Amino acid sequence: MLNYRHLKLIKPLFLLLLTVSCVKDVDFDQARNLTINPVLEASIVYFNAPANTFFVNDDGEELPEAQDATVIKVFNSDFLVDNLIRAVFTFKIANSVKRGFQTRIDFLNTEDEVQHTFTVNTAASINNEDVITDHIEVFEGDEALTALKTTNKMVFTAILSPSPDGSVINQNTIGRVELKSKATFFLNINTDE
Repeated sequence: MLNYRHLKLIKPLFLLLLTVSCVKDVDFDQARNLTINPVLEASIVYFNAPANTFFVNDDGEELPEAQDATVIKVFNSDFLVDNLIRAVFTFKIANSVKRGFQTRIDFLNTEDEVQHTFTVNTAASINNEDVITDHIEVFEGDEALTALKTTNKMVFTAILSPSPDGSVINQNTIGRVELKSKATFFLNINTDE
């Protein structure tokens, strides 16, 4: 048990340790030269369309292609323009329709000029079970990043492949097409003055 006399000895010893303890000089200016590299993920586009509505027009005829667009202003925000060093887009397409198709993805600027484009081929489903197609598109380097940073619209065009048996898609066609996509942004934020 500690008594008063022990406390009198501990107090000076504690003060001595505080005064001679090892402490380096702290340079608070180091925060001005800070570099951080965050990684951000965001969902870009999602759709899930039954075959009979995705590929059939009002007259009941098969459409050779279907198109949708989405405006995305985040790519040319000042923050991304100044700090983006790499972007990776991941697309996952599930097709349970007995027809294959191509999905063309166009990145357009404010004047609707194509800045970047690529195509993903998706195989037909044999038995109306999901056929999964994955695609990764990487934006890295000055040319690719400039194309991305000037993009404000993405256009998705699904082009139906010819039927191997001559059948056409109609109101009774079974299956669906689902597309999920996400973008991963790699940033370099430097606080140099």
